[in-house]
Amino acid sequence: MNMNEKIKNRREELGFTLQEVGDYLGVSKATVQRYESGEIKNLKLESIEKLATILKVSPSYLMGWEESVKEQSNQIDTIAAHLEGKNITPQKMKLLEKYIDALFDDED
Repeated sequence: MNMNEKIKNRREELGFTLQEVGDYLGVSKATVQRYESGEIKNLKLESIEKLATILKVSPSYLMGWEESVKEQSNQIDTIAAHLEGKNITPQKMKLLEKYIDALFDDED
């Protein structure tokens, strides 16, 4: 699926209108429609970042560099399930954050 299809599919999944997305981006609904149709292919980084924010995905997902939204969501749900019902003190949260950072340090 290419970026224009991802934009349209995700917008529809979230129930946004072309006008709502356009208002958020500061462009007309016709411009958003042109993004979705593929007529406009080279979006500025700022536009991609704003689209990702309103569509609740990462810019990497829109660009095709990252796995699907559903797969990401499943991974987050799995992590949340492990933490559910646990008493996470501020100290434990700091340790958890440090551990997560350490896990992904080698990916930078």
